[in-house]
Amino acid sequence: MGEVSGREEKFRQALLNEVKGSLFEYLVAQELAGAAGALGDFLTSIPDHYQQVLEQQERLLREADAGLALLLPRWARQAAEAFRSSAVLPIEQVRLTGQLSTTAQGQELGSCDVLLKGGAGDTRLSLKLNKARAAVNTKSGGVKSFFGQYFTHASAAREQERFSAAVEREHALVRRELFALEDLPEEAPDWGPWRERGLTELPGELRPEARELLHAYYARLARALDDSLATLAAEDAGRFTQALALLAGLAPQQVQLICFHEYPARDDLDVRVTSYRQGLAQLSQWQRLPATDSASVEFAIGAWRLAIRVKPMNTFTTTAIKMNCSVRYETRATRSR
Repeated sequence: MGEVSGREEKFRQALLNEVKGSLFEYLVAQELAGAAGALGDFLTSIPDHYQQVLEQQERLLREADAGLALLLPRWARQAAEAFRSSAVLPIEQVRLTGQLSTTAQGQELGSCDVLLKGGAGDTRLSLKLNKARAAVNTKSGGVKSFFGQYFTHASAAREQERFSAAVEREHALVRRELFALEDLPEEAPDWGPWRERGLTELPGELRPEARELLHAYYARLARALDDSLATLAAEDAGRFTQALALLAGLAPQQVQLICFHEYPARDDLDVRVTSYRQGLAQLSQWQRLPATDSASVEFAIGAWRLAIRVKPMNTFTTTAIKMNCSVRYETRATRSR
């Protein structure tokens, strides 16, 4: 019963985070449009059905956390002011893209949440509302397209093949290890016997001994990833820095606006505004941290920490694995500890 309620609470928190983020994007875009004298144009650009979604989300957040619902508009104003104080380009139109883009538009705009149009060109705004002491999730993708998606090196395809082969090899090994632990036939070619026994396929439900084997499997994959990344870094450091920028959530023609909150302890934000050029300058200082037994590869980038973590998509009985990227920043909260 406790496990079920725990899952329900996790789902509830994920839903509230989605609602909070969606509303915050809209409110920041609205503030930017108002400051640019383009509020009417912005409001008419929002489809009626999405206006209704926003109203429902606002109602849901107000019922779940009235204090946070009251703070969001104030936070949006502070975030918009921080962006405007760092930007010099005039804004003529504001468009909400993160929640409204079609698949084709989404691929073109990438991680852009708000599109700012002006005579001097467009600026793409990537917006995140994050707990002050938590890492900022930046990218997540499948393991079989990771190198081709982010790295432009001549040997990227080769390293992708090398890493994909390591995934297949290590997955077969952990299956044999888990089968031996559960007295199942180790020579079985797939997970059929595991499923027939009715054993769980969810990592969090494994008994400690099995979970330890699974963690070791992900750590081995992280070491294989580390080897391939080291090869690419040695081949072309400039291209490698550009790839790290993408993994850190930065992109050309885009400004990253990260808003750290300490709610309910504080009612204001710690706002970080980073352009692509500023991010590249910071990332040029990257250092790959020594390998550990964890399931991640980490880079020290000045006061930043970029982590690329190997995780299952859902179940561990397939080779469908995702690469989660996140950045941990020095914030007001971490400095005051």
